[in-house]
Order: sequence, then C-alpha cells, then structure tokens
Amino acid sequence: MDNRILKWKDVHGTEVATSFGVKHRFGLRVNAPFDGHFTHYKLIDPDEVYEHGMEATDEDILEVGRNPSSTEVRRAQRNLAKTYHSDRFQHLPADGRLILDMLLKEVNAAADRVRAKSK
Repeated sequence: MDNRILKWKDVHGTEVATSFGVKHRFGLRVNAPFDGHFTHYKLIDPDEVYEHGMEATDEDILEVGRNPSSTEVRRAQRNLAKTYHSDRFQHLPADGRLILDMLLKEVNAAADRVRAKSK
C-alpha cells in the first residue's frame, strides 16, 4: 500500500493534512483555488478527516456559477447525484460507499441552501 499526504484548507480556514494509503487505483481531479504551497499545517489523524471539510462555497460544490438559475441547480444536483450515488459502486467496501453517501448529502444540502438564497 502506497502512503501519501493530502493537504487542504478546511471550512474553518485551518490548513490541515493527513496521510492516507492507496489500496486501489482511482482518479481524482482537484482544482486548487490558489497558487502556493502549505508551509504551516496541522497534521490530523485520518479518522478526523470528516471534521475538516474542504473550504468551498455551495456553488463550488454544485459546480455552477454565481447566482445560478433553479434549472442550473436542479441539473447540477441531478448530475452529481448520478456521479456520487453509492448504488453505482456496489463493488466498493462499506466505508467507500459511506464516503459517497456523505458527498451526496453535502451536494443536496448545498442545493437546498442555493435555492433558499435565491428566494
């Protein structure tokens, strides 16, 4: 198993990092919101990762522009639900499907907040 370090800025503005092992090959696309390197970060236990969600706006989570229309929000929510729905990944272990469920809940909550802002 290959151990790596993942670093990010959490929702509280704290720069955090954790180590993780790669058991399976997978692709991950990350668009960094800034240039530069983390120089001072808090190393957290992998079990604490869920307490340090990545800093992102609701629009970032939904991958839509600012002030999206209700149609754009609905389309984005539907597309992301197709991407993250755990039923598509029955071959993953339970903890992998749990992560997908958490992502889907985050997408749904972001869509609800965007809809509420536009009213």
